[in-house]
Amino acid sequence: MDVTQAGFSPVDGNTLAPSYYKLSVDAVADNSRSKIGIGATVRNFSGEAVVALSSPLNGNLSPLLAEAKALVSTLNWCTAVKFPLSVVESDYKVLIGKVKHKWKDKSALSDLVSQIVSILSNFPTIIVHHVSR
Repeated sequence: MDVTQAGFSPVDGNTLAPSYYKLSVDAVADNSRSKIGIGATVRNFSGEAVVALSSPLNGNLSPLLAEAKALVSTLNWCTAVKFPLSVVESDYKVLIGKVKHKWKDKSALSDLVSQIVSILSNFPTIIVHHVSR
């Protein structure tokens, strides 16, 4: 797994082989209403959206935990439907750094990071990028 913190431009023919896909993930937390929203888009080699999904969740999470939860959920979904992912991108730089270093402690975030790393092992050539908003 190649994990970088470099920016990632839109998918083009030089980035993805025609049979591979890019997953873009984002999350938002509205703790005043105890709501979390997760979303993802899967794009093909020419940058066209193949599928997009969103899901509301109930609860209060920090933005970092919400993004990690979104990544776990959407990676599990891509694994279940057998999307051959080549690239994953998130705008949460801290999360990408923790995934890159396989960070561990005794926190809920550490558990989510471990799940992300484990799921990413299903895609041995995957590249994980941080993208700026």
